[in-house]
Formats: sequence, C-alpha cells, structure tokens
Amino acid sequence: MAKFTIAQDPTFTKKVKIPRIGRDPVEVGFTFKYRTQSEVADLISKWGKRRQEVAEKVGEPELVETVRARLDLEGSELLEIVEAWEFDDELCHASAVALCESVQGLFARISADYFDALKAERLGN
Repeated sequence: MAKFTIAQDPTFTKKVKIPRIGRDPVEVGFTFKYRTQSEVADLISKWGKRRQEVAEKVGEPELVETVRARLDLEGSELLEIVEAWEFDDELCHASAVALCESVQGLFARISADYFDALKAERLGN
C-alpha cells in the first residue's frame, strides 16, 4: 500500500490561459504556493487591509494614479502566490506588474485559477 502524508506539497503547478490580444490565448505553466484554508483566509485578509491602506493614502487620485496603485498591489500579490512561471522573464515585482498590466483583469483570472485549484474538489485533477 502506498504511504502518503496528510500535508500537501508546498507547491503545485497549473496551466493558466494568458490572453494575447489578436491571437489565441497561450497556456503558461505557473508553480503556485500551496496554502491551507487558514493561510488563505490570512492572505485574503492581508490583501484587503493593504488595498484599504493604499486607498486611504491615495485619496481621490486621478485615474492613472489609481491604475498604477492597483497594478503595484496586483504585482505584489501575484508574487505572494506564485513560486515560478514559464515566461522567459524573471519572476520579480517589475515583471509581475508588467504581466498584470498587459491585459485588463489578468490578475483576477490568475488568482481565481489559484484559489479554485486550492478547493478540495479540484485537488488531484
């Protein structure tokens, strides 16, 4: 009989469809950081607080300032869930921001794929 532990592996890989304007989406492999339910709750809470702090600092900025602040947050948040990726670009804050900026709503898509993968019905599939 195979032996295994209750603990999940610290990372998992998943292909994410990255839209390419005027072309078919490209499936890119991401190595995501595994988190327990409690760790996910902590992460989401932290993100919410950080977004609220940024909103309070920025006040009522011009649209471009709002977009830049959001992209900076999304780049930071992406680094908190991604361990590695199959892009030629190095995984760092600048490239994470560049990826999020490349297509509107891309961070939401990547993070939704991440959180969906953590759901019990998706594990192992």
